[in-house]
Amino acid sequence: MPLIYEVEQSFPSEAKLGRYAVKQIERRFHIRLNQNEASGIAMGFVNARYNTKSRTDVTEDLQRQYDEILEDTISIVEDEMGIMIERDSFNFARYCSHLMYLLNRIASQQTLDSDNGIMYLSMQEEFPKIAACVDQIAGYFHRKLKIDLSKEEKLYLILHINRICTKEGL
Repeated sequence: MPLIYEVEQSFPSEAKLGRYAVKQIERRFHIRLNQNEASGIAMGFVNARYNTKSRTDVTEDLQRQYDEILEDTISIVEDEMGIMIERDSFNFARYCSHLMYLLNRIASQQTLDSDNGIMYLSMQEEFPKIAACVDQIAGYFHRKLKIDLSKEEKLYLILHINRICTKEGL
C-alpha cells in the first residue's frame, strides 16, 4: 500500500501538495514517478512547517507532551511485557503512528467508537496479558490527561502491542 494514503490521514493539505508536485514533475520533465514520491514531498512540507522559527511555544510544548506520553507508554509496554522494544522496527513505527493519531484525536476531541469495540472483548480474552498492559496504559491516560479510552482505542492498542510482542518472540 502506498505510504501517501497514510500521510493523507494526518496531513491532508501536504499530501495534496505532494500529489500535485509529482504531477507537475512528471509533466514538465516527461518522466514517470512512483506514487510514493508524493508522500516524501508531503513529508518535506510537514518537516519544513515544524522546523520554522515561527513555530509557537504551544506547539513545542504539545510536541514535548506527545514525546513524553510516547516514552511513558513504551515504558509501560516494556515493563508489563518484560521486553525491550526494538526502536527501529516496523511494528514499533506503527505503534508510534497509532499513538500520534490517538493523541491527535484526543486533542481534537474526536473518538473512535464503532461496532469494532465489540472485538475488544474477544481480544481481551485471547490476549489477557496484553489486555492488562493496555489497561495500564488506559490508567496512565486517565491520570495524565483525564480521559478514558474507548474499547475500540484499547482494541487497536492490543493489536499494535501484540505485533510488537510477536516480533520479540512472545
